Amino acid sequence: MKSFTYVLLGGGVASGYAAREFVRRGLGPGELCIITSENAVAYERPALSKEFLKPGGQRRLEDFCTCVRVGWEAQDAAWYEERGVQYFRGVAAVGVDVAGRKLSLEGGEEVTYGKLLVATGSRAALLAEQNTPGAELGGIHYIRSVEDAEGILEGIEECKRRDG
Repeated sequence: MKSFTYVLLGGGVASGYAAREFVRRGLGPGELCIITSENAVAYERPALSKEFLKPGGQRRLEDFCTCVRVGWEAQDAAWYEERGVQYFRGVAAVGVDVAGRKLSLEGGEEVTYGKLLVATGSRAALLAEQNTPGAELGGIHYIRSVEDAEGILEGIEECKRRDG
């Protein structure tokens, strides 16, 4: 079982900026952990619907890492590693024991913490949830993650192949 002073649950923008502030305030190596079900470190989500999808635009996630868009140092995977921030990527928390200050992760691993910041963000509002006619049709894409943006790009390429 791993133990940390601080755990950030969720790997979105809030966790990225919070990690930067923890480091700025002198947090030591091994004191902070970020847990996210995404396979990427925190990135600026608004860029997904702009630069990432822009025809001929750059499609490198590293260009959208947290803080880079506001002119600060990009927080890529190396940034977290160099500062001793443990980053659990591609794994979801499946249980929380608040009294015991413990998270259970997919695969059975457990993480204990002194303080927990839950920054899981939001998810896309699905058309079916709004009872929108046609919500069941194919070709509808939602964008909330880099995987979603890549799916849109694949859909565009499929349309180009199919329809010229």
